Amino acid sequence: MSTDPEVVELLDDLRGRGVTLAADGDELRCTAPPGVLTEVLLARLGAAKPRLLAALREAEDIPRADPAAGVLSFAQERIWLHSALWPRSSAYNLPLRVDLAGRPHPAALRGALTGLLARHEVLRTRYRTLRGRPRPVVPAPEPATLPVVDLSALPGPARQAALDRLAAEEARRPFDLSAGPALRAVLVRLAADRHTLLITRHHIASDGWSLHLLLDELGARYRAGVAGRPDRLPPLPVQYGDFAAWERARAGRPEHEERLARWVDRLRGAPFGLDLLAEPDPDREPEPVDVRSAVVPAKLVAGLRRAARARHTTLFTALLTAFGAALYRVGGQVDVVIGTASAGRDRVALEPLIGSFVTMLPLRLDLSGRPTFAALLERVHRVVQDTLADRQVPVDQLIARLRPTRTLHDNPLFAVAFTLQNTAQPAVDLPGLRQSLAPAVAVAPKFGLALTASDEGGDLALRLEYDAARLPGAAHDVVIVDGIEPSMRWRSYTIELLELAEELGVGTLVTIGALLADVPHTRPIPVTCTSDDRSMLSRLGVEQSRYEGPTGI
Repeated sequence: MSTDPEVVELLDDLRGRGVTLAADGDELRCTAPPGVLTEVLLARLGAAKPRLLAALREAEDIPRADPAAGVLSFAQERIWLHSALWPRSSAYNLPLRVDLAGRPHPAALRGALTGLLARHEVLRTRYRTLRGRPRPVVPAPEPATLPVVDLSALPGPARQAALDRLAAEEARRPFDLSAGPALRAVLVRLAADRHTLLITRHHIASDGWSLHLLLDELGARYRAGVAGRPDRLPPLPVQYGDFAAWERARAGRPEHEERLARWVDRLRGAPFGLDLLAEPDPDREPEPVDVRSAVVPAKLVAGLRRAARARHTTLFTALLTAFGAALYRVGGQVDVVIGTASAGRDRVALEPLIGSFVTMLPLRLDLSGRPTFAALLERVHRVVQDTLADRQVPVDQLIARLRPTRTLHDNPLFAVAFTLQNTAQPAVDLPGLRQSLAPAVAVAPKFGLALTASDEGGDLALRLEYDAARLPGAAHDVVIVDGIEPSMRWRSYTIELLELAEELGVGTLVTIGALLADVPHTRPIPVTCTSDDRSMLSRLGVEQSRYEGPTGI
């Protein structure tokens, strides 16, 4: 419980009055005898709400579940269904390549992996089918396997080519979820003092937060193994299976029906697809995603943060607004649903757990009426706030209520996604070795179109992934600038900071739009450009070029 003396005093006072409190997401739920909740007491509760919520979250236990009655979490069930329909798909593989300079200890690495599998039940869980439904089975811990592939005898260019092929094969090799485990690794020997560690996780047992935990624990266990001592990691308070059972029990509470009703109102009648994307071929195994990348310079990011704060919103909301506007400029769709990731770890006990906690929330953006960037930012801010307030509603319940048209490839509620990753870049500390993380191998697409923005030392790295098979036709040069239709090409790295706050949105649109420059589109877009527009583009560092596509829709 909290050590804040004012909070302790208030909670003692409330208990004495017969008042009980519970944390429900960002809301504080109170139950009290009639007449106890006076205006003065309600004011005290309101003033102390953030600290009370923090204290209650620390105190609320997630009970240990009966292993014999194991269930999948809602996120796991969606991933399992995808894997059952597409057993050869790599869409939910999470590959990592760590280049190592020095002489690693394979036995210590193998021991560290064994410790990870023993500590986190979800990593070794098998998913069996019983009467058509998945059931998790947690086997006893076993030693991890760590194959060592020796490429050191190959000449330089052939060695690198063989490593790249092996990395791609490992990244895309499907998991058998019925056999487990959901984590595998291969150590590649390139020379006596050069190795590469290939780690592949399955999303049913891991997420982005989990990668940091995995690498931290891997390093701690490796250091202990090299030193010949046991690791000193504290025991976990709960296991992922306990969370899954608790999550399903929470979903049955009465307050969830109120939140579900608000979700349904927000999304009723929404187009859950994206006009830019062709319908997926149900008989086609998805190929690895195509990728475009760009960087928003730190000065522009800092300016955008200031502009967002001035409008009482966040960088995430500003970037989501820019992405929505960019999609509108390219495709003309004024009603768009964009999925975004929510961490799903709203209890202290969940923070040290490896597992799949992320939930993709559907955000419905109204882009109609040709609003200014500032006006659109206000609209999107309200959408984000409403969504976060109700984020604990399981998406599966929302799908069941809305009954959208479903395909084998797309999420039922959206075909395009946006994620802002503002956590530190993952790193692993292995003594005696210099480590560097290589770029991830592309796997099959989870979504038809997805933009990820990552904070990298102040700069914002943008990565656009898309399913090329669903964007047919010749590529068109596109400029995404407020009020300007596509007719020119730009180089994102030449974009400089715009001094005026009202122009910051324009500069961000240009940078995000740069990612769409070479992406083929399903429909041509009209071309118009005024002399004033060209002057502004010149200030942005945009290079003008002839438009090669059609000039009408």
